Amino acid sequence: MKTQWRQLNPLSHSGFLLVDGAGAGEDILIDMGFHGESLDAALRGHGSRLDRVAHLLVTHVDRDHLTMEVAAEMAAGGTEVIIGAEAWSQVGDRPGRRALEESGKLQLITAAGAGAVADHSLVWATFPHGLPNMAFRIGDQLFSGDTPVTALMNTEDPDAANLLGLEGDCTRGLWINTAQRSRADIHSIAEELGAHRVQNYLNNHGIAEDVVMAMDEPALRDFFAGLEVIVPHHLRRVPLAETAHWIRGELTKARDRHGFTFRIEFPGAALVNEM
Repeated sequence: MKTQWRQLNPLSHSGFLLVDGAGAGEDILIDMGFHGESLDAALRGHGSRLDRVAHLLVTHVDRDHLTMEVAAEMAAGGTEVIIGAEAWSQVGDRPGRRALEESGKLQLITAAGAGAVADHSLVWATFPHGLPNMAFRIGDQLFSGDTPVTALMNTEDPDAANLLGLEGDCTRGLWINTAQRSRADIHSIAEELGAHRVQNYLNNHGIAEDVVMAMDEPALRDFFAGLEVIVPHHLRRVPLAETAHWIRGELTKARDRHGFTFRIEFPGAALVNEM
């Protein structure tokens, strides 16, 4: 079954929308990543708009995930903004912070836990990304934010294991950060990236080869067997369409080798889907 979640910008950004996710006319949004004129314009392209978003969940406070002044505007209109308390403590004096805090709509949550958003179950955990970064499971859809794959798939971490839902019936969709293809590929463009970005990609983002390696882990077999779809996102290796095609090929080979049945999708990326 095709996922009902939508990606505001294919391939490269974190902005995920569930139209009517909080009831008729009320939507759920994870992160604020988009291309184009404005977040409102991006939302309207998917049948939403700022004043329809009832719940905004923020994985971390990097500016490509949280546009503070727009979040404050949304909160003033009634949007509940959910973010980790630890991440919020590091946000600094950015424009819009005070307005968001004074809106009464800012909900700061602990590093890991469970609850609900609208009628959906909500599980979350925090992982390293320079700044604290949250991953969320809403219903049966898991959104990694910028979590490194190795941290997300660490079954010895009780918070990660709880988030994944290792019984095989908790998680049907995995929306996972795969900024780069492989460690060897990162090193091959090290001069172009620069030393800081090389270390950032190696330590603070997802790498597609780690998803392939995770499929080899016996402790994760039921998790991958229960998946219906994997959506790689936050791609940074250009050209993006070529990288997406490469990732899909590698994940498909690993999937078929293990006998899994999930799909690999890039919602809205017509160029990739036609390859």
